[in-house]
Amino acid sequence: MASRHPLYDLIEDAERRWDDMNARQSKTLTAAVAEYVRRNGYQPPAGFDLWWSYTQKHDVKLVDEFDQINYDITPFLALSPRMFRSRVDAISDPSHAFHINVTNGHTNRYGPLWWDGDQRALSTMLMRFSRTLPDLVIHGHDNLRADSWIGDDLRQEASAKVRRGEYFTEEELQHFESIERNSHRNLTNVCLPDDPIFNVSLPSDAPKFVASHLTYMSPCSSLGVHHASPLLFTPEARPLKLDPHFVFSKHRPDSGFLLPTNTWDFFDTLLVTPHEWAERQDEGANKLYWRGPVTGWNWYRAMAPPESGITWRDGARAKLALSFSTHLDPGEEVKVLLEGGDPDKGLVTKVYKREWLNARWMDVGLTGSPIQCNVEEGTCDDMQNAPMWKEPYPRHKESRKKYTVDVDSNEWSKEFQRKLSAGLIVFKSTTYPEWYTQRIMPYYHYIPIQSDYSDVYNIMAFFLGDPETGIGGHEEFAEKISRHAGEYARKYWRWEDMQAYFYRLVLEYARLASEDREAASFRL
Repeated sequence: MASRHPLYDLIEDAERRWDDMNARQSKTLTAAVAEYVRRNGYQPPAGFDLWWSYTQKHDVKLVDEFDQINYDITPFLALSPRMFRSRVDAISDPSHAFHINVTNGHTNRYGPLWWDGDQRALSTMLMRFSRTLPDLVIHGHDNLRADSWIGDDLRQEASAKVRRGEYFTEEELQHFESIERNSHRNLTNVCLPDDPIFNVSLPSDAPKFVASHLTYMSPCSSLGVHHASPLLFTPEARPLKLDPHFVFSKHRPDSGFLLPTNTWDFFDTLLVTPHEWAERQDEGANKLYWRGPVTGWNWYRAMAPPESGITWRDGARAKLALSFSTHLDPGEEVKVLLEGGDPDKGLVTKVYKREWLNARWMDVGLTGSPIQCNVEEGTCDDMQNAPMWKEPYPRHKESRKKYTVDVDSNEWSKEFQRKLSAGLIVFKSTTYPEWYTQRIMPYYHYIPIQSDYSDVYNIMAFFLGDPETGIGGHEEFAEKISRHAGEYARKYWRWEDMQAYFYRLVLEYARLASEDREAASFRL
């Protein structure tokens, strides 16, 4: 067994990478254009200079970290303008979803979903810079979460075509949008032959931690995401479509344009002033805390038939509450990685009764009552009788806690930014990359965790030490992460930061729709 705890290296590496990321940001428009071209291999869109002025006026700190936007945009640059507009027209039905039209700098919203909180705030955000935009129409999706996947082979070929100045033919697109193009008939249909998912080593007893959170979210890089959510349990290959919807939530292979998200209606009121670390003396402050409803999937037989092997216990939230319940089989045991307080003295593994350890370290439970279940099929009663329910805890008191969990709901979690603002150490489990995912630093601002929660005990032991003696704990690291979390929420996740993201995304989209993309590009 290694003599040094893996979390030392993960935390120290995160500190170096965060400092490097901030230090290397472009300081001038000329530098920003050069960095854009270096990262993407093509020129930025027209209006890039106006966008740059916005970032400087509003003190946007990470002016180069918009890789998610170009990850979404680049496949569409391999469509001719005519082909792209045809696909946009195919999703323009005003009786569905939400739509935002920009004409002569003025915005107009329509569609049955335009008044929902996320969509309404998006339009408000657009108004700030709509006068700098050409005429265009944005089309949303019927669901907050989209499900139009494309393969890594399409992304790879699209990037090559963009570099060569070429477009897909209809026949080529038909090939890349067919699941018949390879022999895989499950999630891995979207993967390349040399992707890590096909070279996964056999499981071992060695403790594992999430090394790269974004990589962990990809079904082509990690087995973990295949078991993270019933949405990804389906054994069949996903239908493929290069689909130009704007979406609030998506999995890594999805082709839509990812929007900046938050709990819009309460954005200004949900930020919490964190308590000083030493003041967090609330009962259970040193326990891992979480409360939430049992969302995540519709537990009907049609959605999760018995032959699928999936039950409501596989849902991310139910699994979380059951894993850390204090009403488990008394004989169930768990191994925990511990150290004696000195990183050079080596590590040991101790075995504990899981029920006892949960009582000591965990305060996790579902609130409310069973939902998204079927009374006639007995699912609701089954859920109600499970040992996973707890009384709600006042939200305004959460900042007195130290450790919490952020886990997916029906789509992405809307709680993450609020928890960061409270200076909580957030153990985050998700299958959804978000607009900020490549603009935040795991192990510096939060702790990424495995989808089966198998690393949680080892992480708690690193911070709190031996559950019996407290020896070997490192709350000094937890206190630093708490401080970094609050700082990120206030300085890097502001309305202005989301607006800078959306502004740049819309400029990219406007170029896609232009008949002359060269003229719709920016050059110094």
